[in-house]
Amino acid sequence: MRVKLLRLGHSAREFSDLPAGSTIKDLLERADVPPSMRKSFSVTVDGLVVGHETNLVDGQICVVTPHIEGGARA
Repeated sequence: MRVKLLRLGHSAREFSDLPAGSTIKDLLERADVPPSMRKSFSVTVDGLVVGHETNLVDGQICVVTPHIEGGARA
């Protein structure tokens, strides 16, 4: 199965050898995202927010976005 991963600050990567039934968690492991960082990201697949146990399908595009906090103080 082929899946594209987009991650802020990194080049887009295409994984063409993921086994059928792979999850977001499997993809993040394959992309060498450390376990300690995985909870600080939101993941979307084809524009929909998903959890780490979501199964992937051939041809999907996954976007990993870091959580951003802050803003102006009144």
